Amino acid sequence: MNKLYLETALKVVLESADLVEEASQREIIYSKDTPRDGVTKIDIEVSNLILSKLQDLDIAIICEEINIPKKLPYEFWVVDPIDGTVNYSHGNPHYAISVGLVRNNQFVIGVVCAPSLNELYFTLTESKPIFNGRPYRYNDKEYHEALFSYSLTGNQELSIYEAIKQINEETRGCLRTGSAALNICHVTSGRIQAAFGFKARIWDVAASFAIAKAAGCDIFIFNKNELELDYIVGSKKLITKIKSIICRYGVVLDA
Repeated sequence: MNKLYLETALKVVLESADLVEEASQREIIYSKDTPRDGVTKIDIEVSNLILSKLQDLDIAIICEEINIPKKLPYEFWVVDPIDGTVNYSHGNPHYAISVGLVRNNQFVIGVVCAPSLNELYFTLTESKPIFNGRPYRYNDKEYHEALFSYSLTGNQELSIYEAIKQINEETRGCLRTGSAALNICHVTSGRIQAAFGFKARIWDVAASFAIAKAAGCDIFIFNKNELELDYIVGSKKLITKIKSIICRYGVVLDA
Protein backbone atom coordinates (compact mmCIF):
# COMPACT_ATOMS: atom_id res chain seq x y z
CA MET A 1 0.00 0.00 0.00
CA ASN A 2 1.39 3.40 -0.97
CA LYS A 3 1.83 5.56 2.15
CA LEU A 4 1.38 8.80 0.20
CA TYR A 5 -1.91 7.58 -1.27
CA LEU A 6 -3.29 6.70 2.18
CA GLU A 7 -2.10 9.94 3.76
CA THR A 8 -3.66 11.99 0.96
CA ALA A 9 -6.98 10.13 1.20
CA LEU A 10 -7.09 10.55 4.98
CA LYS A 11 -6.29 14.24 4.81
CA VAL A 12 -8.90 15.05 2.18
CA VAL A 13 -11.62 13.00 3.88
CA LEU A 14 -11.03 14.79 7.18
CA GLU A 15 -11.05 18.18 5.44
CA SER A 16 -14.30 17.20 3.75
CA ALA A 17 -15.79 16.11 7.08
CA ASP A 18 -15.17 19.59 8.48
CA LEU A 19 -16.78 21.18 5.43
CA VAL A 20 -19.83 18.92 5.66
CA GLU A 21 -20.36 19.48 9.38
CA GLU A 22 -19.94 23.26 9.19
CA ALA A 23 -22.42 23.71 6.34
CA SER A 24 -25.60 25.55 7.23
CA GLN A 25 -27.45 24.95 3.96
CA ARG A 26 -28.17 21.23 3.58
CA GLU A 27 -31.25 21.26 1.38
CA ILE A 28 -31.43 18.95 -1.64
CA ILE A 29 -31.16 21.12 -4.74
CA TYR A 30 -32.10 18.41 -7.24
CA SER A 31 -32.80 14.67 -7.46
CA LYS A 32 -31.48 12.20 -10.02
CA ASP A 33 -33.26 8.89 -10.67
CA THR A 34 -35.53 8.85 -7.59
CA PRO A 35 -36.52 11.22 -4.74
CA ARG A 36 -34.07 9.25 -2.54
CA ASP A 37 -31.19 10.03 -4.92
CA GLY A 38 -30.73 13.68 -4.03
CA VAL A 39 -27.84 16.13 -4.33
CA THR A 40 -27.05 19.05 -2.06
CA LYS A 41 -24.76 22.00 -2.71
CA ILE A 42 -22.34 20.42 -0.22
CA ASP A 43 -22.14 17.20 -2.26
CA ILE A 44 -20.77 19.25 -5.14
CA GLU A 45 -18.41 21.31 -2.96
CA VAL A 46 -16.98 18.17 -1.33
CA SER A 47 -16.60 16.51 -4.75
CA ASN A 48 -14.60 19.48 -6.00
CA LEU A 49 -12.44 19.56 -2.87
CA ILE A 50 -11.59 15.86 -3.02
CA LEU A 51 -10.89 15.90 -6.75
CA SER A 52 -8.59 18.91 -6.40
CA LYS A 53 -6.49 17.03 -3.81
CA LEU A 54 -6.43 13.60 -5.46
CA GLN A 55 -5.67 14.75 -9.00
CA ASP A 56 -2.04 15.50 -8.09
CA LEU A 57 -1.48 11.75 -7.62
CA ASP A 58 -2.06 11.23 -11.36
CA ILE A 59 -4.58 8.39 -10.93
CA ALA A 60 -8.01 8.26 -12.56
CA ILE A 61 -10.86 9.45 -10.32
CA ILE A 62 -14.48 8.28 -10.41
CA CYS A 63 -16.88 10.39 -8.37
CA GLU A 64 -20.62 9.99 -7.84
CA GLU A 65 -21.38 13.49 -9.06
CA ILE A 66 -18.82 13.77 -11.91
CA ASN A 67 -16.17 11.79 -13.82
CA ILE A 68 -18.30 8.70 -14.48
CA PRO A 69 -16.73 6.67 -17.31
CA LYS A 70 -18.34 3.91 -19.36
CA LYS A 71 -15.45 1.55 -18.65
CA LEU A 72 -13.38 1.25 -15.49
CA PRO A 73 -9.59 1.80 -15.74
CA TYR A 74 -6.98 -0.53 -14.24
CA GLU A 75 -6.42 1.74 -11.23
CA PHE A 76 -8.71 4.48 -9.96
CA TRP A 77 -9.93 6.41 -6.96
CA VAL A 78 -13.61 6.11 -6.10
CA VAL A 79 -15.25 9.03 -4.30
CA ASP A 80 -18.64 9.38 -2.65
CA PRO A 81 -18.75 12.94 -1.25
CA ILE A 82 -21.74 12.14 0.98
CA ASP A 83 -23.05 8.59 1.15
CA GLY A 84 -26.46 9.11 2.71
CA THR A 85 -27.31 12.54 1.30
CA VAL A 86 -31.00 12.23 2.19
CA ASN A 87 -30.07 11.50 5.81
CA TYR A 88 -27.69 14.47 5.78
CA SER A 89 -30.32 16.82 4.38
CA HIS A 90 -32.79 15.74 7.10
CA GLY A 91 -30.34 16.16 9.98
CA ASN A 92 -29.91 12.40 10.43
CA PRO A 93 -26.31 11.59 11.47
CA HIS A 94 -26.08 8.35 9.47
CA TYR A 95 -24.00 9.53 6.50
CA ALA A 96 -20.33 9.35 5.51
CA ILE A 97 -17.58 10.68 3.27
CA SER A 98 -15.97 7.81 1.40
CA VAL A 99 -12.75 7.55 -0.63
CA GLY A 100 -11.31 4.27 -1.91
CA LEU A 101 -8.63 3.05 -4.28
CA VAL A 102 -9.27 0.14 -6.67
CA ARG A 103 -6.44 -1.58 -8.51
CA ASN A 104 -6.95 -4.46 -10.95
CA ASN A 105 -10.47 -5.06 -9.57
CA GLN A 106 -9.12 -5.26 -6.00
CA PHE A 107 -10.18 -2.88 -3.23
CA VAL A 108 -6.86 -1.82 -1.72
CA ILE A 109 -7.36 1.46 0.20
CA GLY A 110 -10.42 2.69 2.02
CA VAL A 111 -11.20 5.74 4.16
CA VAL A 112 -14.73 6.27 5.50
CA CYS A 113 -15.63 9.05 7.93
CA ALA A 114 -19.00 9.56 9.60
CA PRO A 115 -18.44 13.02 11.13
CA SER A 116 -21.73 13.30 13.01
CA LEU A 117 -21.08 9.91 14.63
CA ASN A 118 -17.41 10.70 15.34
CA GLU A 119 -16.34 7.59 13.45
CA LEU A 120 -13.28 7.18 11.22
CA TYR A 121 -12.43 3.90 9.51
CA PHE A 122 -9.44 3.32 7.25
CA THR A 123 -7.04 0.68 5.97
CA LEU A 124 -3.63 1.16 7.57
CA THR A 125 -2.50 -1.82 5.48
CA GLU A 126 -4.41 -4.29 3.32
CA SER A 127 -4.73 -6.57 6.38
CA LYS A 128 -4.92 -4.01 9.21
CA PRO A 129 -7.89 -1.64 9.56
CA ILE A 130 -8.12 1.22 12.02
CA PHE A 131 -11.29 2.41 13.74
CA ASN A 132 -11.01 5.67 15.71
CA GLY A 133 -7.29 5.23 16.15
CA ARG A 134 -7.19 1.55 17.07
CA PRO A 135 -6.70 -1.64 15.06
CA TYR A 136 -9.54 -4.15 15.24
CA ARG A 137 -10.97 -7.34 13.71
CA TYR A 138 -14.40 -8.51 12.64
CA ASN A 139 -16.31 -10.93 14.90
CA ASP A 140 -19.57 -12.54 13.87
CA LYS A 141 -22.53 -14.14 15.69
CA GLU A 142 -24.93 -16.95 15.00
CA TYR A 143 -27.66 -16.16 12.46
CA HIS A 144 -30.55 -15.91 14.95
CA GLU A 145 -28.50 -13.64 17.24
CA ALA A 146 -27.27 -11.38 14.45
CA LEU A 147 -28.34 -7.90 13.41
CA PHE A 148 -28.36 -7.16 9.67
CA SER A 149 -28.58 -4.12 7.42
CA TYR A 150 -29.34 -3.70 3.74
CA SER A 151 -29.21 -1.07 1.02
CA LEU A 152 -31.42 -0.62 -2.01
CA THR A 153 -30.95 1.64 -5.00
CA GLY A 154 -33.60 2.16 -7.66
CA ASN A 155 -36.63 -0.02 -8.29
CA GLN A 156 -36.46 -3.52 -6.80
CA GLU A 157 -38.38 -6.74 -7.35
CA LEU A 158 -40.98 -7.68 -4.73
CA SER A 159 -39.06 -10.91 -4.12
CA ILE A 160 -36.19 -8.95 -2.59
CA TYR A 161 -38.52 -7.42 -0.01
CA GLU A 162 -39.87 -10.89 0.80
CA ALA A 163 -36.32 -12.10 1.47
CA ILE A 164 -35.62 -9.08 3.69
CA LYS A 165 -38.86 -9.78 5.59
CA GLN A 166 -37.78 -13.34 6.35
CA ILE A 167 -34.34 -12.26 7.58
CA ASN A 168 -35.91 -9.53 9.70
CA GLU A 169 -38.34 -11.95 11.35
CA GLU A 170 -35.78 -14.70 12.04
CA THR A 171 -33.02 -12.55 13.54
CA ARG A 172 -32.42 -9.55 15.77
CA GLY A 173 -33.54 -7.41 12.86
CA CYS A 174 -32.75 -6.13 9.38
CA LEU A 175 -32.23 -2.37 9.11
CA ARG A 176 -32.27 0.05 6.22
CA THR A 177 -30.07 2.96 7.28
CA GLY A 178 -29.52 4.91 4.07
CA SER A 179 -25.73 4.52 3.83
CA ALA A 180 -24.18 1.40 2.29
CA ALA A 181 -20.68 2.55 3.23
CA LEU A 182 -21.56 2.81 6.91
CA ASN A 183 -23.53 -0.44 6.86
CA ILE A 184 -20.39 -2.28 5.78
CA CYS A 185 -18.12 -0.41 8.18
CA HIS A 186 -20.51 -1.22 11.02
CA VAL A 187 -20.21 -4.88 10.13
CA THR A 188 -16.45 -4.66 10.57
CA SER A 189 -16.74 -3.02 14.01
CA GLY A 190 -19.48 -5.30 15.34
CA ARG A 191 -22.43 -2.90 15.39
CA ILE A 192 -24.14 -5.27 12.97
CA GLN A 193 -23.06 -8.71 11.79
CA ALA A 194 -23.72 -8.69 8.04
CA ALA A 195 -24.78 -6.22 5.35
CA PHE A 196 -26.15 -6.80 1.89
CA GLY A 197 -27.32 -4.61 -0.94
CA PHE A 198 -28.78 -4.59 -4.42
CA LYS A 199 -27.85 -2.30 -7.32
CA ALA A 200 -25.18 -0.53 -5.30
CA ARG A 201 -22.93 1.82 -7.23
CA ILE A 202 -19.21 1.28 -6.92
CA TRP A 203 -18.71 4.63 -5.17
CA ASP A 204 -21.16 3.49 -2.46
CA VAL A 205 -19.05 0.51 -1.42
CA ALA A 206 -15.46 0.55 -2.75
CA ALA A 207 -13.80 2.16 0.28
CA SER A 208 -15.77 0.11 2.80
CA PHE A 209 -15.03 -3.10 0.88
CA ALA A 210 -11.30 -2.43 1.36
CA ILE A 211 -11.89 -1.88 5.08
CA ALA A 212 -14.03 -5.02 5.38
CA LYS A 213 -11.40 -7.11 3.62
CA ALA A 214 -8.69 -5.79 5.95
CA ALA A 215 -10.87 -6.54 9.00
CA GLY A 216 -11.29 -10.18 8.02
CA CYS A 217 -14.79 -10.09 6.57
CA ASP A 218 -15.81 -12.19 3.61
CA ILE A 219 -17.26 -10.31 0.63
CA PHE A 220 -19.56 -11.91 -1.92
CA ILE A 221 -20.20 -9.80 -5.04
CA PHE A 222 -22.76 -10.82 -7.63
CA ASN A 223 -24.68 -9.41 -10.59
CA LYS A 224 -21.79 -7.03 -11.24
CA ASN A 225 -21.26 -4.74 -14.20
CA GLU A 226 -18.89 -1.83 -14.60
CA LEU A 227 -20.46 0.54 -12.07
CA GLU A 228 -23.20 -1.46 -10.34
CA LEU A 229 -23.23 -4.59 -8.18
CA ASP A 230 -25.04 -6.64 -5.56
CA TYR A 231 -23.13 -7.68 -2.44
CA ILE A 232 -23.12 -9.47 0.90
CA VAL A 233 -20.50 -8.72 3.58
CA GLY A 234 -20.00 -10.72 6.77
CA SER A 235 -18.79 -14.16 7.79
CA LYS A 236 -18.87 -17.13 5.41
CA LYS A 237 -21.70 -18.76 7.35
CA LEU A 238 -23.86 -15.62 7.41
CA ILE A 239 -23.21 -14.99 3.71
CA THR A 240 -24.20 -18.60 2.92
CA LYS A 241 -27.43 -18.17 4.92
CA ILE A 242 -28.37 -14.91 3.23
CA LYS A 243 -27.61 -16.39 -0.20
CA SER A 244 -29.89 -19.35 0.49
CA ILE A 245 -32.74 -17.08 1.56
CA ILE A 246 -32.58 -14.67 -1.37
CA CYS A 247 -32.26 -17.59 -3.81
CA ARG A 248 -35.41 -19.08 -2.30
CA TYR A 249 -37.28 -15.98 -3.44
CA GLY A 250 -35.95 -16.18 -6.97
CA VAL A 251 -33.08 -13.70 -6.80
CA VAL A 252 -30.38 -14.70 -9.28
CA LEU A 253 -26.85 -14.87 -7.91
CA ASP A 254 -24.66 -14.34 -10.94
CA ALA A 255 -21.18 -14.18 -9.50
